[in-house]
Amino acid sequence: MTTQYPSAVSLERLVNLNDPEPPAEELELVEVTRCGPGCTKHSQAVHNAVSLIADRVTIPDKFLVPWNSPSSATDYIAFAASSLNMVRWSGLVKEFDSLPMVPSKQNNDLLKIWLKLISRYKTCLDGNPDPDNPIVKHYFPFCIQDPLLLQIILYTSSCFLNETGHMPKMGVMAHKGKAINMLNTHLRSQTHQTGDSVIAGVVQLIIDEWYWGDTDDLRAHMRGLREMIRIRGGFHNLGMDGLLAKMVICHDIGISVAHEIKTFLGDHTKFDFRDSTIVPFRIAHNSPFVNNLPSFAASAEALGLHPITASILDDVRFLINAVTSLPNNPSPEDLQKIATMSAWMYERISKLPKESPDGRAIEDSKFRNANCINTNGAAVPAEESAWPTYAGEDTLSPDSGLGSETSYAGREGSVASQAQAQAQAQAQAQAQAQAQTQDGAMAVRPKSNPSSPRYQDEALRPDFIYRVVRTAALINIRAVQNREPMSKTCTMDEFLTVWTTSWRVPLTTWRGMVGIFNWIMVTIVPLSHGDAHERFVRSMFMISMVSRAMEDWGLFMAASAATMRLQAWLAVGWGKKEGGKLTAGGDVVRRHGFLNTGWE
Repeated sequence: MTTQYPSAVSLERLVNLNDPEPPAEELELVEVTRCGPGCTKHSQAVHNAVSLIADRVTIPDKFLVPWNSPSSATDYIAFAASSLNMVRWSGLVKEFDSLPMVPSKQNNDLLKIWLKLISRYKTCLDGNPDPDNPIVKHYFPFCIQDPLLLQIILYTSSCFLNETGHMPKMGVMAHKGKAINMLNTHLRSQTHQTGDSVIAGVVQLIIDEWYWGDTDDLRAHMRGLREMIRIRGGFHNLGMDGLLAKMVICHDIGISVAHEIKTFLGDHTKFDFRDSTIVPFRIAHNSPFVNNLPSFAASAEALGLHPITASILDDVRFLINAVTSLPNNPSPEDLQKIATMSAWMYERISKLPKESPDGRAIEDSKFRNANCINTNGAAVPAEESAWPTYAGEDTLSPDSGLGSETSYAGREGSVASQAQAQAQAQAQAQAQAQAQTQDGAMAVRPKSNPSSPRYQDEALRPDFIYRVVRTAALINIRAVQNREPMSKTCTMDEFLTVWTTSWRVPLTTWRGMVGIFNWIMVTIVPLSHGDAHERFVRSMFMISMVSRAMEDWGLFMAASAATMRLQAWLAVGWGKKEGGKLTAGGDVVRRHGFLNTGWE
């Protein structure tokens, strides 16, 4: 049981890196990057989306010297030679000398990128992981100390740097070749063939291929993983106290949801794994996919939602629950009820103001990403020191309890009263602590100019959330009304509106409502495949999956089951057993990964 490297597709792409005839989509995107002020050919959403790509490709510059220097080719030759005979070469960083990897300048930089940037976003949206998170506490140390997993980490970092233009493809292929060779050595060993490190390594390779690689390689790794789990006797026999099983299942579900297809390793959410751990409900996990949770109207204050935004989310939850509660063979009357309900909801929400719940017009001419990556790798609100502190700001933490009810009367889930009673005391205690924190913050922070763009963006944050939620809701409702997959319902203009507007809200805010953010990503990720934003959208979607799975497995599985049931119902209406097909991300990186970098 071994895997091949490189695949035929990989070799073909390596040979044809300098494609003389780039696809039309690439030419159009390049054209957008060259547009001047006042462009009328492309929509503002298109320009905003390109700005996001431009921001993203510069992130690695904060952590390392760019690899496109004249000495790069010599460095890669030296790397290839040292990989064969383990000979040290110049550029060592002593604190990494004890790790099981070839000590080199390139390897050190790749590990630095993983430690300071990539790993921080494995379990949380804003790059500030909880130190008690099981992935941070147990899985990451395990990876760093295992030779195979450490090599796969280097490969992962090289893929990311290749996409952003900081490393040529030849460097990525060298790291991939070494990782596959090490994996095959383990697979030939009776002792390590199905060990935890091998399974964990294959899971990461699957994600790497899904983000940056080839569909053939992705399918090969998934088939191999399925066989290894069978040999181990099922998910419940995997190690690390269930953590490894959770990671395997979570990523399998995530990939299937993104492509609107069945899970590869299980029957939808029927996996032979159970986690009996009961954790307190976190209001941040409140999701439109799960019905028996507090209404969004009741938790609007704690989540920082405008009452109208909360009412939209409650409507969507009601509709999704109506669909997922249908019998396997619904009667024409049942289907007519769904059609009537969705038509009424669509008309009601369509009549709401497009940009702001208060009907204000928002100027979109100057897109400003609300997030900035600091030198520690965490996402913080841009120019945070110049922003004012608002009452209730800290209530957007993932641990927030329910606040007091708003005047907006909404539907209560079956467990809403119980959850609200349990959270009341916690909310009051948090409010007192937050008031003290905010008083201190106001004393030390400089006052912001109310006319500054950043101040205005922060003040408009509820409007941006409203716009994203309203647009995503219309896509969901229209999909149900027409009974067609999200990928067929969502238009490119809607996709760009949701994607770019969501970045005008700090990731720390989205982390405080990760259940809502995940629902938003589920709505648009099926349309991202093949687009220049594919890898970025996929990664944000997967982060929202992993973070929820690690913090509340039961709620994650409940939301995932409802998501896949909804997708299956929509796909049948479209005349298919499945909504889409599995594809890896390498082709998109090849076409769009070097637009702002200068690599050839």
